Amino acid sequence: MWPALVDSAGNLERTRYTDTLGYCVALTHYTYDDDGSASTPQVPVPDCSTLPPRSASTPGMYDDAADWGCAQYINAMSAPGTMSDVRLAR
Repeated sequence: MWPALVDSAGNLERTRYTDTLGYCVALTHYTYDDDGSASTPQVPVPDCSTLPPRSASTPGMYDDAADWGCAQYINAMSAPGTMSDVRLAR
């Protein structure tokens, strides 16, 4: 739900719901373009339980839990109060 809590300057509003409010998604119904190529098929959206935490070894766009909104705020932010390092598709 983080994108819904971001203000016009890109700052994430910290509330008591920041790490506790979310929504369920039927993952089998959704795919994404993992390589940016229109000539390859899209792949299924990953399950949060299969994703590693954000680290130096996960610099890609969709390769860790924070990229998919599957991490707590404190584990996903590059700087407190900003969305600068949270890569969520709009």
